[in-house]
Amino acid sequence: MILTKSQIVDVIDWRGTEVQVPEWGGSVMLRTVTAGEREEYETFVIKAKDPKTGLLNTANLRAAFLAMCLCDAEGNRLFSHAEVAEIGKKSAAVIERLFDVAQRHNKLLADDIKELEGN
Repeated sequence: MILTKSQIVDVIDWRGTEVQVPEWGGSVMLRTVTAGEREEYETFVIKAKDPKTGLLNTANLRAAFLAMCLCDAEGNRLFSHAEVAEIGKKSAAVIERLFDVAQRHNKLLADDIKELEGN
């Protein structure tokens, strides 16, 4: 079957995965990001390079991606881009664990980030 424009636009294609966070007393939902959000994150990574050294500024790199992935049961984002720093204040161990899950869930591989660093 060949899909129509409205069928493509109307389909709900996000997926969520629940992750237990005992340190926070419950669980969180991580969702797949949209194509636009993925590109927004890639742009963020590229712009995070220090123009003098060419090195990646990793400040809140994981928190920025998690802000796009953390959602409610309906897939609505919990955090805006302006709230990334709030996520960055949480336990490094928890954020790393959630980032790893979100990275796999969204097929954002370490090689993808390395490729962005090289651009």
